[in-house]
Amino acid sequence: SFLTGALSGFILIKPQFLLVLPFLLLLVKKKLSMLVGFLLIVIILVGLSFYAATPGVFLDYLPTILKTESAEFGSRPWLMFSASSILTSYLHLNRLGGLNIIYLNLFFYLLFFLFFVKRFKNVDLGKSFAYAVVISLVFSVHLLVHDLAILLVPILILADSALFWFISILFFLPLTAFTANTSWGAVALLVVSLMLLKRK
Repeated sequence: SFLTGALSGFILIKPQFLLVLPFLLLLVKKKLSMLVGFLLIVIILVGLSFYAATPGVFLDYLPTILKTESAEFGSRPWLMFSASSILTSYLHLNRLGGLNIIYLNLFFYLLFFLFFVKRFKNVDLGKSFAYAVVISLVFSVHLLVHDLAILLVPILILADSALFWFISILFFLPLTAFTANTSWGAVALLVVSLMLLKRK
């Protein structure tokens, strides 16, 4: 569990993927050991970051992200595979503003997390972990085609599962980047995640 926590700490390199942490805490038995490993790596990474940059960089990080999450700065929701892409590209909720989209995204993330809390003990560890990875990706707000590489982990974990043929379709998901709108890719991820916890 310490090693799980330590490895999870490196997710800080892509902060949006920290959404997987609550799922991992439910799945591991030695929760305190995992948290110690996680915090150790986080402290090391933050310390190195402070050494390489000034504290002001961290204070300006979130405001900068909120200002630059637009097409003008190269952030195009219709090319993302996240739930926020569904909210903006399919449901056209852009008028709510970036911060409100994040709140709405968080609300749906919590719903899927509560569903996980209710169901994860009824399925095996591999499927639970796969669900955690997929859901964390979908609700990470900023999910581009190269971020989908992490889906190889749940695909390989479920290689000997009856669901392998089903989840392996995720391997071809990046191909949708060549289409006009990739938002339906997020829908596919959500469907796959629900199937993971539905099957016994």
